[in-house]
Amino acid sequence: RTGVKVLCENYGVSHNIILNALEIHDVNGSLIKQKGGGSGILIVNKGQDVISTFDGLTIENCIIRRCERNGMIWSSYSSRNNWHPSTNTVVRKNLIEEVPGDGIVPIGCEGALIEYNLMRNCPGTLPHSEAAAGFWPWSCDNTVLQFNEVSDHKAPWDAQGFDSDYNCHNTTIQYNFSHDNDGGMVLICNSGTDGGVGNQGTVVQYNVSINDAIRPRATRSGIFSATIHIGGPCENTLINNNILHVNPKTASFIDRSIITSDSWDGYANNTIFKENIFFAPQESEIRLTKSTNNIFDGNYYLG
Repeated sequence: RTGVKVLCENYGVSHNIILNALEIHDVNGSLIKQKGGGSGILIVNKGQDVISTFDGLTIENCIIRRCERNGMIWSSYSSRNNWHPSTNTVVRKNLIEEVPGDGIVPIGCEGALIEYNLMRNCPGTLPHSEAAAGFWPWSCDNTVLQFNEVSDHKAPWDAQGFDSDYNCHNTTIQYNFSHDNDGGMVLICNSGTDGGVGNQGTVVQYNVSINDAIRPRATRSGIFSATIHIGGPCENTLINNNILHVNPKTASFIDRSIITSDSWDGYANNTIFKENIFFAPQESEIRLTKSTNNIFDGNYYLG
C-alpha cells in the first residue's frame, strides 16, 4: 500500500515529473520489508521490452505522516548486471514524521540529490526482525545527502540517521544533523557475499551527531548502537570534520562504542578518520576488529 505511486514501465525516459506540496498520511501498509512494506511515496521504473527510467524526477515540499512502513522508496533496476539508472533526481524540503521505517531510499539512481529534508518522531512499532534507517541510497552512484535532519529513529535494528549502503559508489553524506536516534549517526556497510559493486568511496563530512546511539533494548545481535558503524568490506572511506557528541548513557547496558568496524562477510579496508571531534562523557570504545589500513589523523578526543 502506498499514498502516491509513480510508475514508468516499458515507456523509455520519463522527463520532469514533479511531486510538490502533497500531504500524505495514514497509509496502513505492511511493516515487514519482505512482504512489500508500505510507503507514503513509491517510485517505480521497470520494463524488459523498453528500458524505462526517470530523468528530472523532483519530490519537494511534501509532508508524509503516519505512513507504514516507509516514507519514500524506489523500486528500479537494482542489479548491476542490468543497471539503468535514473538521472537528475532531487528530493528536497520534505517532512517525514511518525513513520517507523526507512525515510528516503533512492534505488537505481545516478547523481541523486537529497537535501533539506526532516525526519522525526519515528515510533518503535517495527517487528523485532526489521532493520531501517533515515536517509540512504542503494544501488546508486554519486549520491549527495546534505543539510538534512533525522531524529528519534527507533527501529529494532540499524536506526541510524544516515546510511551509505552497499552496491554504491561515491556516496557523500555532508552537513547533516543527526540526534536522539537509537542507532548512531551513520552506517557504512557492504555485504561481502552480494556480488555487486560493493561500497566504495564513501565520504562522511561536516555532520553533527548529538545523543545518538541510545538503543535501549536487545536486537538480533544483542544491544548494539555504535555512533559510527562500518560493517563489511567497505573500501576507501573518508570520515572527516564531523562533531560527535555522545551524551551520558543512562543505562549501563547501552553500547558505548563511538566507532565499530566489524564483519559482514568481510572487513573494511582503507578508512580515514580525519579532524573529527569526539566527545564522550563516559568511558567509550573504538572497535576496529579485523578491519585494515585505518588512519586516524588530527582528531580531537574530549571527555
